[in-house]
Amino acid sequence: MENIRQAIERAKRHGGQQSGIGPESLRHDARQVFGDGQESADWIQEVKLDVGQLQSERIFAFDGKDLRSRSFDMLRTEILQSMDQKGWRTLAVTSPTPRCGKTVTAVNLALSVARQRERQVILADLDLRKPNLATCLGLKCSEGTAGVIEGRIEFRDLAQAFHLR
Repeated sequence: MENIRQAIERAKRHGGQQSGIGPESLRHDARQVFGDGQESADWIQEVKLDVGQLQSERIFAFDGKDLRSRSFDMLRTEILQSMDQKGWRTLAVTSPTPRCGKTVTAVNLALSVARQRERQVILADLDLRKPNLATCLGLKCSEGTAGVIEGRIEFRDLAQAFHLR
């Protein structure tokens, strides 16, 4: 924990610019990976999600009328207000132990945010040991985030836009 605190303090002192990973550099890199604007949506594969599969995995925040989604809507509102006040655009859901609900929480929260017309969501499974996002959504994936990091696959070949059926 001390190492993390020290790294944060160093980053604050140096403004993140010495290593070339300052905010503007990150935005530029993100535009190269994710695209910038509507034209980037042309290469994203569209996938239809099965509502029955989602519900069997305790995913229900895609339906704002479902009473079970209300807790995620309240969480979404609190998080987005806090993020907006601080100018943050990225949220990570993590935990110290496996199997405690990170994926279910992240997916429900992402779907709740995605129901907001003015918001866009990119949901990425960064659990490199035991990724579970694709399984939770009922998708088949031969490669994941580790493949992008290791250069075996391009992000654009992995990205998928979801629709409900």
